[in-house]
Amino acid sequence: AITLAGLVMFGGYRTTLSTSVSSTIQIVLIILLVAFLVVFVIYDAIPKVALFLRLYRQRKRLKRLRVQRKEDREREKKSRAMSRMSVVVPSAPPKRKMAESSVLQIAKSGRSILPGLAAVQGATGRPQQQLARTNSALEAGSLRSIAQRVTRMGSMTAPWAASAKQRARKLKSYEQNVSVIRSAVIVMFPP
Repeated sequence: AITLAGLVMFGGYRTTLSTSVSSTIQIVLIILLVAFLVVFVIYDAIPKVALFLRLYRQRKRLKRLRVQRKEDREREKKSRAMSRMSVVVPSAPPKRKMAESSVLQIAKSGRSILPGLAAVQGATGRPQQQLARTNSALEAGSLRSIAQRVTRMGSMTAPWAASAKQRARKLKSYEQNVSVIRSAVIVMFPP
């Protein structure tokens, strides 16, 4: 009886031991599986997170550059507006006043501006070599268009204008052309 009871007790202990060992193995396997999944997820997420951070930095930099570009454009507009406002200077030097009035007289008469520029430039007393460089630089760009517009301005102040509306429209165009001429004069004859 004692031996039988001992065998029964030993068998129950062995069963309990095997159950605890198997449960421990299962827990270890679950921990390893969870750790593997965590490592896999982290390893897979690292490039995506790095790419997301890089994209975020690039967008932030692009936004900053756009703001800077907008500020640069606003400063450029302000500088252009100030340069336009400074085209007509009341206290202009005598040489530039004379050159400006001569060009405007040529414009009002309706003649071409090109023949009169030689006389205007001669009146300023600037060296001929410097005048030649100025002429070559300006004639390649806006001087030809200015000359064509000034030549057409001869008919803008004609007394036989059809109506007051046409005269007002032509006067506005004339004022725009005059501002262009003044800008060209200041370029050719700086103070």
